[in-house]
Amino acid sequence: MTKHLIELVIKKADTAIVQEDFNTLIDIYSADAVLVVKPGMNATGKVQIRKAFEAIATHFNHTLHVEQAGMKIFGSR
Repeated sequence: MTKHLIELVIKKADTAIVQEDFNTLIDIYSADAVLVVKPGMNATGKVQIRKAFEAIATHFNHTLHVEQAGMKIFGSR
């Protein structure tokens, strides 16, 4: 079964986070994207989102491992 495009993009983002490949990661986001770091703390735009991911990597001593436990996609392809 082929994977949905959204699944492929999320897998690419997860891999980029783990590898700290922030150039690849930021290319996934739109210029006006918003990352909710935690409730009440948002990063808006590519520059802030990149800084947020860099800070997250540092906070976790560069040992962050990200993967999806499961995913359901509703709607059409």
